[in-house]
Amino acid sequence: MDFQTYLEEKLLARSAEGRCKLQKNGQRDFCIFEGPQNRAQGREITAWKRGAIDRSKWQTRENLWRYSKEICIGLEAWWAALEQKDINGEVFYKSACKPNQAKGVALGRLDPGSCQIEIKKLKWNSLQHQVQLNTWQKNHRYLGICMDIVSMILEHFQMYSSGTRDSNVLKRQNPCNALYKSLEEWGGAEVAQGVLEGWYTDNNQKQKSSIGFLMTGTDLYEVISDLFYDDDKGDRGVSCEFSRASGLENNQEQGEYELRLSTGLNLGKCDQQGSLCGVIGQNPHNGDRNLPGRTGYFQEPTAGNQNNSSQQKPAQVSTERISQAGPDNITEYLRNQDPTGSTVATNSTMETYGPSPWGKMVGGVASILGGIGSAYGIYRIFRKRRVTRSTSSKQPGIISRIKYQSS
Repeated sequence: MDFQTYLEEKLLARSAEGRCKLQKNGQRDFCIFEGPQNRAQGREITAWKRGAIDRSKWQTRENLWRYSKEICIGLEAWWAALEQKDINGEVFYKSACKPNQAKGVALGRLDPGSCQIEIKKLKWNSLQHQVQLNTWQKNHRYLGICMDIVSMILEHFQMYSSGTRDSNVLKRQNPCNALYKSLEEWGGAEVAQGVLEGWYTDNNQKQKSSIGFLMTGTDLYEVISDLFYDDDKGDRGVSCEFSRASGLENNQEQGEYELRLSTGLNLGKCDQQGSLCGVIGQNPHNGDRNLPGRTGYFQEPTAGNQNNSSQQKPAQVSTERISQAGPDNITEYLRNQDPTGSTVATNSTMETYGPSPWGKMVGGVASILGGIGSAYGIYRIFRKRRVTRSTSSKQPGIISRIKYQSS
């Protein structure tokens, strides 16, 4: 099963009505889950929500959503590199690819080597430089769905700059429950439950089988964080767990999702060596709003390019040259790589989920992250509103633990 099929048949498996939740509080006036009846009814897919993130004067949800495209392309490629094995009736997975390695192979930047991916089975790598996504195209629509989910994860877990994250701030804000609420608003309770219980796992659990020692491997959240910070530099020891309240209501569990930080906690650190975190942290008011990370550039459609968006040529950004560029000239360097010289206008409407933990963020790709202390156990933040979780044994989008065979 490829990643797009997983999104369609597992995560977005919907109720008998077959319709997604109306997205009244977002900027979309259509359901991204459902395709139009004909090409003429196709709609351009843009960010589901707009506005500044965390009271920032420059980082916006639209910007974060655009950068999520590259992460989703990498996520699909990493998924495609998983090798499935059935041992004694249990499914195990082993991959020869790291997330950014898989993405590089999928985008033709790296020689495959030991990272073998059937490129022809990928659906999103060809959309890397697609200016517009349209609901008429199924692969466009599901890429947009992935971008919605990933951008929510990046926002709530504070992966939207090159700055240092504080584990104490994460504990207080409980991003797990905040993410659940955003996903529930976006796609309904079942979809939200599918992400929280399928994309986050407890990485400390170890199991054995007949072939030897098997350790619970990475989960989709860790893959996303690696695609943001770079391979082996993303978050570790971060998971979400449903905390049950006493009693049942209408045969459904009541409670909320809690952030669990293990004793092996490591929050991703941005080393600025051409990683997405180093580029996304720049202030778009300085002309960096359409910085590409390592994908090329993002350009909003204009009257002159709507009909030939697929013909846009990407800016070839050298990560080696980026790493050698100083903080004062990297913006100019990247701008020179963009043959259009265009910038992307975004809506500056202030729309936040809660109080700011950082205040005014400091951008710039030369920031050096400080150390982050370990945290232990479960940290709770109880809110007035509880989560209602279905107790059905077959839930959409619940992925069994992804395990790697130890070498």
